Amino acid sequence: MRTASLLGARYEPRVVQCSSTHRSIRLHTHFPLHGLSSASDRRSGLLDMDILQIFGDYVHLLGMIILLAKLWLTKSCAGISGKTQLLFALVFTARNADLTIRYVSLYNTILKIVYLAITYCTVLSIFLFFRKTYDRKRDAFRIELLILPCAVFALFLNKAFETIEVFWAFSVYLEALAIVPQVYLVSKSKQADSVVMSYISCLGLYRGCYVLHWLYAYKHSPNSQLEHIAVASGVVQLIFYFDITVRNLPILKPKQCMNSTEVAAARDKEATVRETVAKDEVTEQVVRLPDIERDATTTIKDEREEAAACGSASATEESVTLLV
Repeated sequence: MRTASLLGARYEPRVVQCSSTHRSIRLHTHFPLHGLSSASDRRSGLLDMDILQIFGDYVHLLGMIILLAKLWLTKSCAGISGKTQLLFALVFTARNADLTIRYVSLYNTILKIVYLAITYCTVLSIFLFFRKTYDRKRDAFRIELLILPCAVFALFLNKAFETIEVFWAFSVYLEALAIVPQVYLVSKSKQADSVVMSYISCLGLYRGCYVLHWLYAYKHSPNSQLEHIAVASGVVQLIFYFDITVRNLPILKPKQCMNSTEVAAARDKEATVRETVAKDEVTEQVVRLPDIERDATTTIKDEREEAAACGSASATEESVTLLV
């Protein structure tokens, strides 16, 4: 008979198996909870929580695939913060530092490897394959301002001063702030790519599923204990995602969103304005032409009169000289 084992296990990932007619229920959360001791909790509650976790994992994976597909289909990384992707690569590297020393399940191992592979491919695509399209001027947030404080917090605010624990805490803190360079880039460019917004929405939904899982477990399990570091960081991360999504959703900015008909009408209007301006310039030149000719004629006449006057004066002087 299988037994549940969440007690004593803390950092990511964890496995829970319960004795029931169902298949083994595995909780592969990044931030597991303790104390699911009663049989009713194990049979009814864990399955619901596990569904939230699995859904969150797959939504997260979907967002990463969307971003990578956007890079390779458009051959451009415009609107994507390379520094945010670097931070996420650092997050997954630190969090999965125990990949070679601890085996939990095949699902968990495959998921870790896929996360790392997609993140590294995204970083390489931005800084190597499509580096000519990378907006370095706008993606100028200093990521050391995020990495150093997170490292300090990880050293002093953790459950135990051990390598895996410190790495885990560092990854949690940094993941909450990794989206900041992307927010900075969007604020500088004054626009957000729809694919990038879809990616950010997937990350927000993923984090929301995890937060709901933690709250559900804490409420329905009398002996469960919340990971305060994980919960606080998760809430901060969720606030960032919610803020950037709400401020940049196209449906909330109808004035900036036009369908194809409106775009065509705007282009026609712009072309008409340009033609009108060109005609006005030609008309102005035609109107000015007689004035220019008149001015030239007047100038020539004045020059002739001046020359004649000078000639008369010279003749008069010669006559006076002869008389004298």
